[in-house]
Amino acid sequence: MEGAKVYTQGTDGSWCKATVLAALGGGKYRVQPEPWEGAKDGTDNVSNQSLDPVEVDASNMEGGTLPFQNSSMPENGFPDMTTLDHLHEAALLHNLRVRFFAGGCPYTYTADIVIAVNPYAWFPQLYTDEM
Repeated sequence: MEGAKVYTQGTDGSWCKATVLAALGGGKYRVQPEPWEGAKDGTDNVSNQSLDPVEVDASNMEGGTLPFQNSSMPENGFPDMTTLDHLHEAALLHNLRVRFFAGGCPYTYTADIVIAVNPYAWFPQLYTDEM
């Protein structure tokens, strides 16, 4: 599992990107947190946690292991989340975050379900006087 790209849960409950440095046994891992896209200040820029290596216990998580990151995340995220390699809470939230900050479109699909994230902006290319 060393080198695997995963998500860990921060002390505040938010998800953080990380790379597994070592499996320690008993569901425990040593991971290197990674900054989110656009982070510039030496923290993960979401939960303000340090990017220093940490030990995490995944034994209480669903499946007893850390959720994997999607390997081929497009620059603007996946428009349909059913195409995610790994479909779980952390991957869904990360994809919505990428799409929100890419600024392209506030709508993301999960098959026939539309998820709209309020962009607090007007999109003239999406909405016209006729709509």
